[in-house]
Amino acid sequence: MIRVQRQNPCTNVSECNTKIDMPHDDLCATPAPVDLQLQSVESSFPVLKILILERDEPVGEDSRGAAVASWGAIIPRICLGEAQEDAQPAARVLAALRVLLGVDSELPATWKRASVPLAEWEVERMRLRAVLDNAMRAMSAVSALKALTEKITNVVIGDDVAARANDAVKLVQDGLTDPEAPRLDKISTGRTLADEALSHPSLLAMLYFPKDQTMAVYLPIMLPTLIPMIGSIIALCKWALGWS
Repeated sequence: MIRVQRQNPCTNVSECNTKIDMPHDDLCATPAPVDLQLQSVESSFPVLKILILERDEPVGEDSRGAAVASWGAIIPRICLGEAQEDAQPAARVLAALRVLLGVDSELPATWKRASVPLAEWEVERMRLRAVLDNAMRAMSAVSALKALTEKITNVVIGDDVAARANDAVKLVQDGLTDPEAPRLDKISTGRTLADEALSHPSLLAMLYFPKDQTMAVYLPIMLPTLIPMIGSIIALCKWALGWS
């Protein structure tokens, strides 16, 4: 349970001092209003948001925070058992980043963690996760592109898109040639090319209608213009030929 100070307008001191309990089940409702406030200032690149809860009273929260996958973390500045001057929000921010980046680890009680921000084996673990994530994302993008061409026969794959997809497959294969030393740089480049191929604007630009569907679209647009034009031509011909 995380308690936050009431933000609504209050009419007396006792109402201002009340708190709102935020159960962990309701934490999913917190990121949405934060995203609405930050939409205009966010970077176009993926970002992680760290929301720190602040209270006036030096009373610790019941929870040390919560990490929200692919979004960020919600962390109280003062935890239960901490005093105002002994608060360690920076340590909780680092702990949340470890969880979000996939380098958190539960060590046995008899083990002692080294006094370093990241151990070497944790860096290797992060690198392995990046290799797997990039490889799986590249393969998913290429598979989706292949399924698109099979299910939509009218779509035309341009040479540029095909070259990107083929290069992506080759780079991922080259990066995974040696299982003991995968090439993260090649796999990451392959993932980028696969994403670019799948989201290429030409996939929609070259999606054309069959001829019968094309006539069905253009005929209602052209008829209101063609009928008066044909009538005017007939009337002009009758006048020129002297027909009544």
